[in-house]
Amino acid sequence: MVEESKKIESYKAKIKELLKTHPLVDHVKGIEIVFGQDSTGDPAVFITILVEDDKIPSPQERVRLGRFSELATTSLLELDPKRWPYLDFRVPA
Repeated sequence: MVEESKKIESYKAKIKELLKTHPLVDHVKGIEIVFGQDSTGDPAVFITILVEDDKIPSPQERVRLGRFSELATTSLLELDPKRWPYLDFRVPA
């Protein structure tokens, strides 16, 4: 359990580091991280970035989110190359 907590904190730190250079940072309300298996049974980390519900993203914002996802995936694979990162953006419940 302690080991998983340390991993979660390392993933959160990496995401926060990446967000510092991204316009999305002002709209992030939280980050949720869950370790598990994907649909094929392989190790995975499911990352949900909670963003404020202010509007429908413009096409330019969707492109920026896509680029951020690609950058985050590459960076997070450096933390654990055997655990595939799945990123999701959603509004807090």
